[in-house]
Amino acid sequence: MAQLRRLDTAVTQKATSVSLVFGVIGALILGMGMSFAMTDLGTMIGFTEGTAMLVGILIGIVGIVLVCVAYPIYNSIIKKEREKIAPEIIRLTDELMK
Repeated sequence: MAQLRRLDTAVTQKATSVSLVFGVIGALILGMGMSFAMTDLGTMIGFTEGTAMLVGILIGIVGIVLVCVAYPIYNSIIKKEREKIAPEIIRLTDELMK
């Protein structure tokens, strides 16, 4: 039973780590886009006010996409990893049933 738990934990840890990285990077990019759009950071860098707003919106959209993709990535990794370990789980379950 402990081996089954370890296998499941290994699968979920990998998927959680990858999706967290995507989510955090997306949130940081979204924040950077908001900074460009809502503050004078863009004008300090050299953009005009309207251009800074446009660049900020585009950067923010990229961040939103990364955040939104994190959960489907989590699900796909879980599915692939569980398919990999399915024979091992079946073998361990058969041993427990005997």
